Amino acid sequence: MNLVDFCVTKIISEKRGLAYELYGMTEERAKAEEQAHTSWKGRLFLPAVKQTYEYNCYGRITVDTKIFLVDEPPYYIGYKGVC
Repeated sequence: MNLVDFCVTKIISEKRGLAYELYGMTEERAKAEEQAHTSWKGRLFLPAVKQTYEYNCYGRITVDTKIFLVDEPPYYIGYKGVC
């Protein structure tokens, strides 16, 4: 069993801000989302990181973007993980 599916090879861009801004929401929409979905409660107004990164998954090079909320550490070059 292989426990490593991908390895981050490059961080292309990194932007920091409030989570709702990085998701492209207005402040009003973020407040409405928090009221509608309790899983977002308080999280959309916390600092977050949006990364565009390149990774190698079994020899296939792919570029992807992910938003890391306050309790998730962002990727770094050499990070290995499971898809």
